[in-house]
Amino acid sequence: MFVARFAHDGTAIDAKNYGDSGASSAQGVAFDDAGAMYLGGVINGTVVNSVLSPGVRVDVGAVVRDSIIMFDTVIRTGAVVDRAIIDKEALIGPGRL
Repeated sequence: MFVARFAHDGTAIDAKNYGDSGASSAQGVAFDDAGAMYLGGVINGTVVNSVLSPGVRVDVGAVVRDSIIMFDTVIRTGAVVDRAIIDKEALIGPGRL
């Protein structure tokens, strides 16, 4: 499972991945009293130092590093996304981006 936190103005504050390399999932958006927003998604692959919006799916064998992935995007098995900003509802197949 992962959680990303944003300030009330949309600035990314931090992101954290919980658990191990096995499948994990969380869906939703929550806000704290200071107005920070927390996002969750589904991770079955590897995500490092990245921000993922709700509805994002990272399949087993996919890698996302130092990237921002917008809403409802799917990163398929074999894909490597490195230092990229991916728009919403994208489908990223095998290979390096």
